[in-house]
Amino acid sequence: MAEAANSERRPSLLFGSHLLQGVRIQVRGDLDPDAYGFADTAVALLARAAHRPVRSARVRLTHLPGPTAGRVVAQAVLSLAGRLLRAQTSATLAGHAAYTLSERLADQIARAGQGWPPRPWPPPATASEPVELPQRSCLIVRRKTHPLACCPPRDAATHMDAMDYNIHLFIDADTGQDAAIYRVGPTGYRLARQHTLAPPADLGNLPLTLSARRTPHACRPTRPSRY
Repeated sequence: MAEAANSERRPSLLFGSHLLQGVRIQVRGDLDPDAYGFADTAVALLARAAHRPVRSARVRLTHLPGPTAGRVVAQAVLSLAGRLLRAQTSATLAGHAAYTLSERLADQIARAGQGWPPRPWPPPATASEPVELPQRSCLIVRRKTHPLACCPPRDAATHMDAMDYNIHLFIDADTGQDAAIYRVGPTGYRLARQHTLAPPADLGNLPLTLSARRTPHACRPTRPSRY
């Protein structure tokens, strides 16, 4: 493979457009130079779906090493109309990962224009699939500290959807308790709080179910954690 190191560049001039200001393309890991062409195509489709200038965006293709070798993760984060949008997909080939990423982004942009209706359940085929790892094969090598936003569960669900996450931690504005909203059946949205099991006051059209289990108390382990 020719591209064995992390690298970054702007989109190809072939797709140069006033809609693509501030766009960066990153390729990580052991990928062919063709990966940039795949990312260029994803960026062009992104601009076509946005219908407005994208002032800040990052498209990244990552070839996963170790036990996940052969898997490519495609991720894009962009700023559109003052809100961050994110999409992530994975596939065995860089071209397929970039193509499904463009489809996923188009869906995200369309849902943003509709006021973020609830995501369908089960997830569509373009959603990112979990990458399977052999048991006890990896260590958690990085931990990030991030302040939790205080908001109602409905707003937490909107943020989770905009960032294409499957779980989002936050502080429930109704109770002041740490809470988590996550993607699971039968409706696709479930809320877990530290203590309160009562339903939130205002859900709008969010098809939320409540977890019967309270959120656990997390503490920093003394040894590296495996996953």
